[in-house]
Amino acid sequence: MSQTPESPVILSVEPLFALPGGEVRLHGRSLLASLTPTSQTKAPEVLFGEAAATIVFASPTQLTVLAPEGASGDAITVTTAHGTASVAFTLATLL
Repeated sequence: MSQTPESPVILSVEPLFALPGGEVRLHGRSLLASLTPTSQTKAPEVLFGEAAATIVFASPTQLTVLAPEGASGDAITVTTAHGTASVAFTLATLL
């Protein structure tokens, strides 16, 4: 009996605000996705607006990323082979 892969789910973000280059942790479920039950996992794509983040740690329940320079928008989006999840996020700016 095979399981149907689950789309990613973001449950929380730490911190709620970050400067570009700052570290952000996403907690959730199915944040990594295998293409088949026996294959290696494929890294997700993490976007701040339209700017791609650098992933520094990844597990099925946590992603740690660096907020990219040139980030925009008010959400972080995680895309895996099985779906997409978004969460509200505020980019900080230096005054």
